[in-house]
Amino acid sequence: MPSTRAERVIAVLLATLAAAAIADLVHPNRLGLLVLVPVPIVSAVVLTPRATMTLSGLSSVMALVLPGSLYEAGAIRFVRVAAVVGLSVLAIAAASWRQRLVAARNELLADHAAAEQGRREALEVNDAVLQEVVAARAWLDMGRTAEAGRALTRALERTRGLVGGLLGHDLSPVPGDLVRRGETDGTETRSA
Repeated sequence: MPSTRAERVIAVLLATLAAAAIADLVHPNRLGLLVLVPVPIVSAVVLTPRATMTLSGLSSVMALVLPGSLYEAGAIRFVRVAAVVGLSVLAIAAASWRQRLVAARNELLADHAAAEQGRREALEVNDAVLQEVVAARAWLDMGRTAEAGRALTRALERTRGLVGGLLGHDLSPVPGDLVRRGETDGTETRSA
């Protein structure tokens, strides 16, 4: 008994092909050939490109070998076989593109989640540091420089801790890592 959805779909499509073959062998008609049309379409929508290729190939082979496919009133009708083969090729291409689109969608969702996480972390850094800087400003306004200095020290420690957490503790900046070039004269200016 098939356990996954894909296995169940394959089983149903194979049963459909078998029924079409039996029906066409017993009583050759166009209905048996028409059953070959939905198999590639359904497989392209539901299954992987490899499974679609297998079922589409099987449909194409059956279109060649079923008695009602090529002959009608003693004449050869390649149009019917060409239609099933063409549809099979389109189904394989559609399944491939569907798989690529699903992968692209998953990648975009992952990028969006990473951007949202980065936004939350940036807000946390802003909030944590801003509180300490505002406290330092209030202490300075009251003329209490020692408390202002402690608040600024806490702000710097928090900033280093948060940035170190974002970069990873092995990549935390140390004094001298962040050397910038002056914009006008080319001299070095140090930060941190």
